[in-house]
Amino acid sequence: MPRKKRVLVVDDDIGILALLRAILKKDFEVTEARTADSALEMLEHEAVDLVISDMKMPGMSGLEFLHEVREWDMELPVIFVSGRDGGKSKDTAAGTDASAFIQKPFKKETLLKTVRQVLSNGHSAAPSANGLGDIENLEY
Repeated sequence: MPRKKRVLVVDDDIGILALLRAILKKDFEVTEARTADSALEMLEHEAVDLVISDMKMPGMSGLEFLHEVREWDMELPVIFVSGRDGGKSKDTAAGTDASAFIQKPFKKETLLKTVRQVLSNGHSAAPSANGLGDIENLEY
């Protein structure tokens, strides 16, 4: 039996962490961090296949976190999730090399489909005009 892919979930909201864990735990090994700093520390010691990160966190933002991750791993796939803000987060994410963006609230099926697609594409989604890959066009 192949090993489960390891997903690191980074969010300061314990409710979102619990929700993501509940959705992902059947198919993936889930590790959690409540801050970007603790996530970076985990990444120094643990190999993961994918990171799912909130964009807005106290201390280091998701964008700053992505920059730090890229300092040592250019290909680790990162999916951003963010709350309703009139599309500003999605526009901001489009200017990065994040693999995908998911708007909160999201459907379980959307999250799983996005995660599977990003993982099946190797280390990043196929680039599209907005930089988020084909999965950006999924209905959320």
